[in-house]
Amino acid sequence: MLIGAFLDGEMIAGTICLFTDKLIYCPYGFFDRKYSNIGVQHFLKYKLFSRARDNGFTTVDTGG
Repeated sequence: MLIGAFLDGEMIAGTICLFTDKLIYCPYGFFDRKYSNIGVQHFLKYKLFSRARDNGFTTVDTGG
């Protein structure tokens, strides 16, 4: 699954995620450098962790 962060309809960051019973593994992520000044990569991780918690996942591996 691709999880993305959008600004004005444009995808500015994203990550490819694989799921198991209680684990989300995200081996690849990206962001548009022209938006690095607003911390888009941190917002994307926040949304990923929030989604994991809300859906009962216990572990998120971002590969880093």
